[in-house]
Amino acid sequence: MPPEPVIHYLAASLRARLIGLAFIGAGVGVLLVVVLGWLLSAPLGVLSVLVAVVVLAAVGAGLLLSRRQPVLRLDAGGYQVSLVRGSGTKAARWDQVEQVQVHQAAAGSVLLIGLRDGRATRVPLGVLDVSEQRLVEQVRGFLPR
Repeated sequence: MPPEPVIHYLAASLRARLIGLAFIGAGVGVLLVVVLGWLLSAPLGVLSVLVAVVVLAAVGAGLLLSRRQPVLRLDAGGYQVSLVRGSGTKAARWDQVEQVQVHQAAAGSVLLIGLRDGRATRVPLGVLDVSEQRLVEQVRGFLPR
């Protein structure tokens, strides 16, 4: 019997960093709107609307990022990666997997799933909410024996 499906989410520390960046961006946006409005002598109503739009965009980004976003899904059929740019192959069946290992890269540890046809999937472990050892065990648990 295959293991239960497993979903790994974006790490909380990375979500917090992204939320912080969204609010810093909003602060810079408000500052730009105010300075440009002052330089161009824009009416107060226009400035108020632009500031409100920037603040609402930041709050929306914060709400979106505060939700747990799935990054890696493992199930009986295979795996699927989302939200990771440059990960290579985004999804594959387990019978296509040739090797599973962890590589040390300049930016940190990376899970490498090598496929029989030469393609590969790379997932930086820093973006996941799971330890390296546990993740490798989980992935290998789905592989055909």
